[in-house]
Amino acid sequence: MSALSPDGGSLPAPRAKRALLLILLLGLAIRLVGFTDPWSGRADDFHSHFGAFATGGPATNFAEHGLAESLGMPYDWRLALEDGTYIHGWYSHHPALYMWLSGASVAVFGLEPWALRLPALLLSLFSILAVERLASFVWGRRIGVLAALFMAVLPYSVRHGMQVWTEPAIAGTTCLLVRDYLAWLRDGRLRHLVTGAGWLAAGGLLDWPAHFILPAIGLHALVVCVRDGGWPRLRQTLILPVASLATIGLHAAHMHFAVGAEGSAADRGHTLSGVMGLPEGMELSVFVMRQLGNVLRYCGGPATALLAAAALWQSVLALRGRFDREDWMLPALALPGVMYVALFPGRSHNHDFFLVVSLGYIAISLALAWTGVERLAARALGRSAQTVTSILLVMLGSWCLWLDTVEWFRHRSPQMAELVEEPWLAEWIDDPDAVILTHMGRGMALPFYSRAQVVHSVDRAARLRYLCDTVLPELKTGTRVAMLVDLTWAPALADWPQIEQELRGRGELRLFETEYGPFALVDLSAAVPDSSPTDH
Repeated sequence: MSALSPDGGSLPAPRAKRALLLILLLGLAIRLVGFTDPWSGRADDFHSHFGAFATGGPATNFAEHGLAESLGMPYDWRLALEDGTYIHGWYSHHPALYMWLSGASVAVFGLEPWALRLPALLLSLFSILAVERLASFVWGRRIGVLAALFMAVLPYSVRHGMQVWTEPAIAGTTCLLVRDYLAWLRDGRLRHLVTGAGWLAAGGLLDWPAHFILPAIGLHALVVCVRDGGWPRLRQTLILPVASLATIGLHAAHMHFAVGAEGSAADRGHTLSGVMGLPEGMELSVFVMRQLGNVLRYCGGPATALLAAAALWQSVLALRGRFDREDWMLPALALPGVMYVALFPGRSHNHDFFLVVSLGYIAISLALAWTGVERLAARALGRSAQTVTSILLVMLGSWCLWLDTVEWFRHRSPQMAELVEEPWLAEWIDDPDAVILTHMGRGMALPFYSRAQVVHSVDRAARLRYLCDTVLPELKTGTRVAMLVDLTWAPALADWPQIEQELRGRGELRLFETEYGPFALVDLSAAVPDSSPTDH
């Protein structure tokens, strides 16, 4: 019997199934709040960043232009050249599977925010099921139901579970991989490892953190096999790193054929240089406290305290030698999130969702800790303990739901939905043959809404000059080009004085006042052969 679950997590199967169904319905209802909201365009809203730009841009491009032209490689923008070819702004440093799913959903259901959120919704519900499957298998059905409940209501899971990216799905595939690995340890049947390799491959085709559980599984398998004398069995686990390397190789080959060897190398170098180190001036202590603050924010005070107690309790049991071989895979579930944060501090310092890939650890630890609370209450309160702990559990769940609501209200905004309806902007973004340049700011939220191609991150004067002097003259004759300037954000750009001077030398800055601040539009069509600035 596991020291983490001394009572075996007993719960009759029919009751467990009914409870899980109710939890899934609750999780679905929570996640449908804001399901149709427009992307906010707020700088601190990663839902908007991914929905309107990072995922939304490539997904809508796939929906509108298909997969064949780019060989299925995601891209932010494509520019038609005079010779009939295209140049692309590739988004090639992540596997393409999630973009394909998102593009297919938008192609089927239309250019609506909820269509882009639909894969996220389904994968978030999948992660709840996956956590329940692992927890029930190892620590008992009651632990599985409680873990599913925490997975359904924690703001970490609700808020970031509906972010249109891969972390919740990877949390789910990781849990199912661990379950299959432990099933193999129990009965030695190779089919469990084959299924686990399938879950690893599925996660690996979504994004890189899916591979981060492998060191823990490898070390665990090595220790178990050394202790039990099962060296022949250890060789069977090689199917897992083979599956991992196969998915990495598949993406490398995809990059090579779609982007080319030079483009692949440049993309990897540019990406890694920007994510591997802490931002200049940020102290390690500040970085660590920010990560802990994310846990507090997205778990809430009571759940964070319970999680801290659970981690301490697990450490004591482990040091006293009371963990069995399956218990050790619980802390192993924390490794992917910790590695994700630690390996890429250039992103994780402000990407507050990296730990989501370890939601399995958080949800199961909370479930196990809650049963510990129930045992303590039973000793102290006797027959009334069940009533008291049930009320406390409802209060804890209600607090999580309140935090979910707070996060929803904090970020929602109609500004982008209203800005794209402004006539001066609509005439550009509704033109599929136009090109819009934009810098870091609310223009970054245009790709989902724009049928014009949006070339983003024009944050340096040198990049603006390169585009105007080298790229625009090669565009298809008659292509209209403009630079959108968000005057609320632009002054914060390091190169803004030079960018402003460059723009004024190439066209008139037409100013537009909106409810959400001033914008400027500069017609750069004169840089395109046989084109002229739009007559207004």
